[in-house]
Amino acid sequence: MIDTLNRPPRQPREATAQDALQAWARAGCTVPDGTPGVKQLDLWAFAVQPLPQNAGSAAW
Repeated sequence: MIDTLNRPPRQPREATAQDALQAWARAGCTVPDGTPGVKQLDLWAFAVQPLPQNAGSAAW
C-alpha cells in the first residue's frame, strides 16, 4: 500500500513508552481473536487536551 504522498509504508515498531503500552493494552485487547479482515491495528493520538478542574489530559 502506498500513502497519499506516494511513499511506501514504514515498518512496524514496538510501543515502549509507558503511556503507549497502556494504550495498546486497552485497544489491542478489544479486537476479538480471528476477526475477519483485520490485518493491522493502528493506534495514535490525534490530539491532547487538558481536562476541566485540573483533572489531567485526554488524548483522542
